[in-house]
Amino acid sequence: MSNLKKIISSAFNNQDPYGVADALISRVLDKYGISESALKNLSSDQKEKIRKITSELQSRINKTLK
Repeated sequence: MSNLKKIISSAFNNQDPYGVADALISRVLDKYGISESALKNLSSDQKEKIRKITSELQSRINKTLK
């Protein structure tokens, strides 16, 4: 957990909201062993759920940084 806190802290210090989202999403995907090739094989519904979650996360990060 401390690694995640370091990632978030360093990303917020850079004031790059996309960097924060990228770092968090990459970390979660790595944690669950989801590779890029596995993402390509997801159903349309699964991809849409990921897009919605990612969009919500990005929105929250942007609000936090304002």
